[in-house]
Amino acid sequence: MKSKLLVLFLILGICFGVILPTGVSAEPTPTWVQVNEDGFGDWLNLQIPSLAVFGAYLYAGVWHFDIDLWAPTAQIWRSPDGSNWEKVFEAQANAAANLIAYKGHIYAASWGPNGRLWRSADGVNWEDVTDGLEAINLDIARLTVFKNSLYASSYIAEGTGAEVWVTVNGTTWVPYIQQGMGDPNNYGAISDAIFKGRLYWGVSNEVSGAQLWRTDGATTEAVITDGFGLNIGSLSSLATFGNYLYAGGWWGDTIQVWRSANGSDWEQVHARQLNGVATALEVFGDELFLVVENIDTGLEVWNTTNGIDWMQVGFDGFGDPHNEWSYWDNATVVFRGDLYIATVNWWTAGEVWKYCRTGCQ
Repeated sequence: MKSKLLVLFLILGICFGVILPTGVSAEPTPTWVQVNEDGFGDWLNLQIPSLAVFGAYLYAGVWHFDIDLWAPTAQIWRSPDGSNWEKVFEAQANAAANLIAYKGHIYAASWGPNGRLWRSADGVNWEDVTDGLEAINLDIARLTVFKNSLYASSYIAEGTGAEVWVTVNGTTWVPYIQQGMGDPNNYGAISDAIFKGRLYWGVSNEVSGAQLWRTDGATTEAVITDGFGLNIGSLSSLATFGNYLYAGGWWGDTIQVWRSANGSDWEQVHARQLNGVATALEVFGDELFLVVENIDTGLEVWNTTNGIDWMQVGFDGFGDPHNEWSYWDNATVVFRGDLYIATVNWWTAGEVWKYCRTGCQ
C-alpha cells in the first residue's frame, strides 16, 4: 500500500510540479529582466537606438526630444555591469543612433539632417570628428569595421541615393559608394555583416525592392536588386551564423528571414505575419536571435539553433506593448555573456532588457 501511495505521490509531483526527487533541480527557464530605469529616469528619452561594448563598459545611445524647444538631443550612457548607468555625453544633435569601437576609440553617429560624428578614447571625453565626412544630407545609419577600416553608411541622401564613406584613421574620410550605386531609390544602407571575407550591406528600396551590396574592400557589387523577387522593401538586419549569411526584411505585413551559403543564392527560412516591419538579428552563443517589430502587442523575440526551426522567447514587448520595436541591428549586443536589447517606447521612454539563459540574478 505504501509503495502505491509513493508512486501516486511521485506522479502528482511530476504532473503538477509539487515535488522534485532529492538531488534533482528544475532546469532554469530563460527570462528577461529590464536593466535600466525607463528612459534612464527621463521620460523624454523616447528611443534607445544603439548599444555597443567598448572596454569594460556597455554603452547606450539615446534620442532625447525636448518638447519645449521641439528639438532632439543626443545622449550616451554607459554601465560597467549592465545595470548601473551614468550619462557620459550630451549634444544638440539627432540622437546617438549608432555606436562602434574602432582603433582605441568608441564612435557615435547621429541621424540627419546635418548629422554628427563623435569619438572618445576613454568613453567620457568626446570630440567631434565630423569634418571631412561630407555626405549629402549627412544621416548615418550604420558604422562598421572591415579590414582595418571604418565605414559609415547613410540612411537617406536627398533622393540621390545612399552613400558609404570610409576612413583608415577615424578622421580622414573618403567616399566609397555614392548615388545609391546608380539607383537614387536606394535610400538607405541600414544593416551590415561580414561573411566569408566580404562586407555586406542591406539596402532599402521601396520602388523596385530591397538590395544587398557586398565589397571585398576594393570593388563593390549588388547581389540582390529586387527584394528576393517579392518586392521586400528593406533588409534591416544581417548576421553571419554558422555557415550562412542571414537577412531579415519585410514584405507587406510579413516579416521574413532568408539565408545564403554563398551570398548569392538564397532561401526563405522564417516568416511571421504581424503589424510591423523592422527586424534585428544577433548571434548569441550557439543561437541566432530575431527581434521583430509588433505595433499591436509589442516587439517579439525569436531564436534558432539551426536556422530553420524558430521558437519565440520574447513576448508582447517584454510585458509592455509600448515597447514596439528595437532599432534594426543597432540596438542589440552581447555584453559579459548576456544578450541585451534596447527598445523604442513612445509612452514611458526607452528601455534596455537582458536575456538570461539560466535565469536572471
